[in-house]
Amino acid sequence: MVLVLLALAGCRREAPPAPPPAPLARVGDAVITTGDVAAEAQRLRTAGQSVADAASVLDALVLRTAMLQEASTSAWVNAPEARRERENLLLSQWLDHTLQAEKRRVTVTDDDLRAFYDAHAAEVARPAMARLAILHRKSAARGNDASAEALRAALRQARQAYLDAPAQATRDGRIPGFGALAAEASEHATSRYRGGDIGWLEIGRDAYPLPAAIVEAGFALPVGGVSDVIETGEGLYVVMKQDQRETRKAPFEEVADTLRRRLLRDRRDRVEAAFNSNLLARAAVAVDAAQAAALRLPEAPVPPSAPPDLVPLTRFHRSESSVNAASDTAPGQEDTE
Repeated sequence: MVLVLLALAGCRREAPPAPPPAPLARVGDAVITTGDVAAEAQRLRTAGQSVADAASVLDALVLRTAMLQEASTSAWVNAPEARRERENLLLSQWLDHTLQAEKRRVTVTDDDLRAFYDAHAAEVARPAMARLAILHRKSAARGNDASAEALRAALRQARQAYLDAPAQATRDGRIPGFGALAAEASEHATSRYRGGDIGWLEIGRDAYPLPAAIVEAGFALPVGGVSDVIETGEGLYVVMKQDQRETRKAPFEEVADTLRRRLLRDRRDRVEAAFNSNLLARAAVAVDAAQAAALRLPEAPVPPSAPPDLVPLTRFHRSESSVNAASDTAPGQEDTE
């Protein structure tokens, strides 16, 4: 009975593993198999490259393997530049499969977006703004009182002409600001041909394209109001407030895309910060504080000085008479005095 069981156990013994395929080619210590050729052909086809036949794939693999062996034993492979390039490639591929993969998984839902919008009302507010228009004349020469008064009178006249017939001046609203009067009465180059219109200015900013006194006077006007002539160091002005917008909360639909990008950026930044922190913790970093405190960078190299100016060719120009005299001298008869 025992012999029968032993015989049955022997029959059930697993067959030995198949031997590895015989090498198709050897390049030094490297082995190329038929499986390597098939895998390389598949890689080429996936990349959209044509594959002529198996022999051409094998030849390319043999050449590549020989090149890699030669490169790995060359002195260049240990040069700092080459080592840095290999490290950069390794880091790029590793980060793409680790950190960047984590960041790509970050999402912002519509509920996240709405909650952020509701919690940050001040950040999504549109500031108060006013739309101004001006008439401007440059100041008269110092001491020329008659000329200065003439400039004031011209601006007052243009101001009154607008107030008397605004529809006529603006061509029934087709021209903004002071309308056609600005082209005649204003010297402000960037606005005179568009009715003196300066555009929308944000109320409360630190800097404006006009003197502060003019902007402040314009902001203080009611909509449609026109100031008297105002004198500044940059000349004479009349300012109008064409329109005004109060501070308002931007509609959700208007800022949703911007907020989504901001939330994604913030969350991905937090993922990256946590990734770096965990990485350094695993690396058990130890820095010598004393040496780090004394660490100094070498001085930056001084750029080479500019080459000296070339000497003009005119310094070596020979006069026509000297050229003719030299040409008239027979060979061997040059003046040796």
